[in-house]
Order: sequence, then C-alpha cells, then structure tokens
Amino acid sequence: MRIFHSLQEAQSYSNPSYSKILSPSAFCLGTFDGIHAGHRVVMESALRFGQQHHLTTGVFTFSNHPQHVLTKTPPRLLSTFDDRLATFEAMGFDMVVCPPFDDALKNIKASLFIEDILKNTLNAKALSVGYDFCFGQNRQGNGQFLQDNGPQYGIEHIHIIEPVKVHEQIVSSTLIRKLLTYGELEQAVHLLGYPYPLSAKVIQGKQLGRQLGFPTANLDMDTLKQQHRLIPANGVYGGYGQLNNKTYRITVNIGHAPSVDGGTPTPRIEAHILDYNQSDFYGETLTIHLTHQLRKEKTFDSLEALKTQIQADCDQARLLIPLPQQNINHPLNNVLTLSQ
Repeated sequence: MRIFHSLQEAQSYSNPSYSKILSPSAFCLGTFDGIHAGHRVVMESALRFGQQHHLTTGVFTFSNHPQHVLTKTPPRLLSTFDDRLATFEAMGFDMVVCPPFDDALKNIKASLFIEDILKNTLNAKALSVGYDFCFGQNRQGNGQFLQDNGPQYGIEHIHIIEPVKVHEQIVSSTLIRKLLTYGELEQAVHLLGYPYPLSAKVIQGKQLGRQLGFPTANLDMDTLKQQHRLIPANGVYGGYGQLNNKTYRITVNIGHAPSVDGGTPTPRIEAHILDYNQSDFYGETLTIHLTHQLRKEKTFDSLEALKTQIQADCDQARLLIPLPQQNINHPLNNVLTLSQ
C-alpha cells in the first residue's frame, strides 16, 4: 500500500512530468477514528466499487484529528494513526492520502477541494462518504454537494452511506467516546465491532500485585498521553492481551489503586495475565483488548480483602471470556477474531 503524507507528495506522484500518472480511483473520505462499524461500511463501499470497476482504491484521511485546528480542544482518540494505516492496508486498499489537517484545508472552498484535491490530485471517479461528512470552508461541502458538483469534474459515482445502527443506536465516534468515558464498555464494543485496544510498553511498578499473588504489567501512561488516547472510566475490566505474538486472557485495573497507600495521584493501567507463568516482560509492548467491565473501582479495608476480590475478578473473567482461538498479529485481525 502506498502512503502519501502530504498533498504535495500525492500531487507530485500525479504530475505527468514524473511519468507516474495516478490511475482512475475510488476513494473513501473521512477521519475514521476508531474505524467503527459505521466507518467500515463507508470504507467497504469504496473498496468494493473500486475492485468491481478496476479502479485504484484509496482512503483520504488526516494524520491528525481536525478538531485540533477547528476547536483547539481535540477529543481523546479511539485509535492511533499507525493502527488506522495498518487496518487500511489489511483491508486491501491500494493507497492512503493522509495530509495533516491545517488552516489551508480548513479554509479551502468546497468547489476547490473537489477540483484540486479530488480531481487533480486523486483522479477520483468514485467516492464513498458518511451521511455526516463535511468539508471545506465553514463546512459548506457535504455528500449532497459532492453529488451535485462532482460530475462536472468527472466524479460520477458518489455513494452517501446512511447512518449505521447497532442495537438501535446510530454508530459514531462521539458516542463511543462518551460510552467509554462513563464505563459503558460493552455498549462501546458493540458499536466499534471489536474489543477496545490500548498498547504501550510495560514499565516497573511497586510490585504489590506480585506480593498478593497476582503480578501485573503496568502500561506506560506517558505513551498513551502522547498518543492522546482515550482511557476508559476507572474500574476493573476483562479482555485479551497480546504479548510477543501470543494472546492471553487478562484482567485490567484502570484507576488510582485507592486501597494501596491512599492511591496514586494519576490513573494507571495494570494488567494481570491469566495463566501466565513465564519471566518478567519489562520493556516489552503489551496490547490489551477490553471486552467486559467486571466492576467499578472501589476501596477495600485491607489487602486481604483486596486479594479476595482480585481472585473473584479473575474467576469472573475466566467465565466471561473464551480462550482466544488463535494468536493475533494485526489490528484488523483483532476485529475478525476477537469479536466473533
């Protein structure tokens, strides 16, 4: 899959003087944070049409969230940029054009966006967008604008995807963020279509879990902050963990550990890998995939009471979470394997 990190790079590729004329294409357009169930319908529409009509298939997205520029208060993200790229590639797209969203893209006239970017840069003949997709200065462009104006630029096929509903709820990244923030993990997972992932290196903690008989892997919170990732509400969760290309069932505590020395000033993420008896893995990357919230965070009167509850959490996780069917090595495989 070819990746263009700027419009200039894509335009150079399309310039006849470089003898690399971009072939006619079918693109999907959007931010695609989380690549949830609704996003995938938009993406599969472009992919299917392109393959059926022998067009180059592509994704036009942004390397940053547009709210960084539009409001200066960007939302916490459901996915990393690298994970999105890996998923696009796994789905079978030929290319991704992913410039940073900046003031130029914010202020471009909608008609110029069609002419300069969709026609001259992407050589688009077909587009797929969500029902709420907007572009251009003051959000003047949308799916209907594309249908009205695209044909004069040779873009004859505009597919506007209607809202996708799961359990009578319209799927959106905004709703998924709200559900995760309030601890409604299972609802969020249904809308995403796969367990909620977080990934970071394992750092050394206070090793209290080891003393209690439940060693934990502490994820590096600085990494997740730098990625601007959304951390679910404080509580105890169950799911899967990927470590060294192997998949395990896990329990995960997110919060301040209030039962230990009054807790920590900032939340932390501690994962206990069930049935794992191997050596320490400090410095290794652990990816967790959350499927269930087991309980809310609470304070215990003693470490013995805490130990009893941790054992109960592990027992509950074993009942709720089936053994993984295979090892998982790719973001899209997480969707296909873990959500079955």
